[in-house]
Amino acid sequence: MRLFLIAAALATAPTAFAATLSEVAGLVQIRPAGSGSWRPAKRGSVLRDGDSLRTGFDARATLLSETGSAFYAAGNAHLAVEADGPKRVLLFVLFGAVKVDARVLGGKQAAVRTPVVVLRGRADEATFVVAVGAGGKTTVDVKDGLVGAEDNQGAAALLRPGQRLEADMRGLRAAAASPTPARARRDDFAARMRRELGLDLARDESLERAARETRRAEHELGRLLTDSAGRRVRVEEYVTRPSASSFMLVALNQRPGRLDAFAWTGVFNAPLPVDLGPVLTSLAGTYEAAAPWTLTGYDALFTNGKDRLVERADGGHQVDLNANGDPLDDVAGGRPFFYTLFDRTGLYVDGTLKRGWTGANIQAQSEAVAASANDPFTGAALPVALPAVTINTTMPDAGAQARRRLDSYADGTELRRDDRVLADGGGTAAAPASPLERGVHLSVAASEWSGRTIELVASPRILILTRQLP
Repeated sequence: MRLFLIAAALATAPTAFAATLSEVAGLVQIRPAGSGSWRPAKRGSVLRDGDSLRTGFDARATLLSETGSAFYAAGNAHLAVEADGPKRVLLFVLFGAVKVDARVLGGKQAAVRTPVVVLRGRADEATFVVAVGAGGKTTVDVKDGLVGAEDNQGAAALLRPGQRLEADMRGLRAAAASPTPARARRDDFAARMRRELGLDLARDESLERAARETRRAEHELGRLLTDSAGRRVRVEEYVTRPSASSFMLVALNQRPGRLDAFAWTGVFNAPLPVDLGPVLTSLAGTYEAAAPWTLTGYDALFTNGKDRLVERADGGHQVDLNANGDPLDDVAGGRPFFYTLFDRTGLYVDGTLKRGWTGANIQAQSEAVAASANDPFTGAALPVALPAVTINTTMPDAGAQARRRLDSYADGTELRRDDRVLADGGGTAAAPASPLERGVHLSVAASEWSGRTIELVASPRILILTRQLP
């Protein structure tokens, strides 16, 4: 009888849950239950009750459960497996975005918990996306099937395909229709920028410590400014480190109903120091000797979530401009002055090449050959030859710190960039205000964008150092 009771108890006790990593891309780490340290994850790693998983910038991971459900984690996500009853699989999403393909196998349901809500598939199959931000705020979008939601106060809702639900510490909000594809792309862009660039950092001790170190050693700034048109804009600027030999400068602008961003990623030929100050200074050139780090390539992105302007360069090498035989690029003073030149560049509007050049270890800009029939990076033949371009720079407002650069192409298209030094309290500063002491409002417009613009208020130092301003 005792053996029978023990067997019956074991049969009704919660069974251990196991999930296998079927895909690992980028930085993915596992922290075993009871451990205080993270270790690299690899394909085939198994997570059991109490284990945690986290993904780094632009990484992804796929967990396949023994119940047939799949969990797809995007970059900068933090998950934990929790012990649960024999009829349910429970995954705790602390923050980040996870797509869930919930399947019922052997009577077991898939459930996902966030700090503010529990989600369960209410059909044999259900697909939904969970995004958790700062403070546990959760957004759920149902793609297929039925999903039940219950908050910490006991309120419940049943979500159908095409519905979105938001929840926070105050409980569930009323379900609404999921946004249109265009709105979803904008929302996803905003959430991804915040999540993957570190604005919604986890609140567990290890990530808090890492966040403090990052803010202390690098740069983070958030402030409310008034742009040249008198509009209030929330400006956030900071630096992130994708790898030991690269860093990303980021500027985010929030206005009512829109988010504009500038992201510049530079790749160097050697690991960079913790203090990026000397590296940033060297981007503007160095006297007497070449800098210890060479910028071998960069990508600069301007976007409003829909339109994109991308400038790309590689093949970077340092050249003494005062000793290269070209008097047009000499720097005053006559001393050796080392500056990085690139063998390949390209300017793209929504993925289409507008202009660029190629070269081989060029020692002066005059040696570069303008791209015409081929992409400067891949060498792929272009559908049509690039049209000729005329570039004019003017000062449209007399007595003001404003400049306009207009690229006019022979095919009738054009690209316009306006930059204005901000006055105190908004508007455009009067000359000769120093641009390094104030913000700059940069506006980009392409004829392909049907009147839309990219509007960016940023630190002039970021734009000057990354060659976005002369």
